[in-house]
Amino acid sequence: MKKDNKCLMEKIAVFFSICLIVLTGGCSNSAAQDEILNYINQELPHIAELETTVQESYNSVLGEGYTNDYVAHEELVSTTLPALNTLESYVNNLQIDNSDLKEVHKIYINYVRAFKNSVITTIGAIENQDSSKIVEANNYMYEAQDITDQFITELKKLCQKYNIVLNGTN
Repeated sequence: MKKDNKCLMEKIAVFFSICLIVLTGGCSNSAAQDEILNYINQELPHIAELETTVQESYNSVLGEGYTNDYVAHEELVSTTLPALNTLESYVNNLQIDNSDLKEVHKIYINYVRAFKNSVITTIGAIENQDSSKIVEANNYMYEAQDITDQFITELKKLCQKYNIVLNGTN
């Protein structure tokens, strides 16, 4: 793959780089602000842990970690896909009340779906020895990577809308 295969949470960590979250403005959005802060401070770190497991497994056998199809297939089927299913289940079952935050979170869910489509397509490509499916899998991964930028942008806009200042960000 030509694009950098950093996980979304790595990009978010770099983007928010040890930032201090400060509330400004009135109290009218305090419930929404609290939910957004909880999402950023509690949920995203847990999601990052789950995603790191997926990424480490994936990267151990694809890209620079690739050794052969058998090893890649075994890792993707036995570790990557189950870890991805755990991540997908967690993000799909996350209870979010604020409609704006829910819309931003849906972007992350789309990222997980695109990533999962890439993994499933890669598994199929290996099983069927179909190199055209690798192109399709790569396209899903490119889509997932593009969604990471969208998620960060929309999360930043959400914070601005609710007067949440993320110190240390541009």
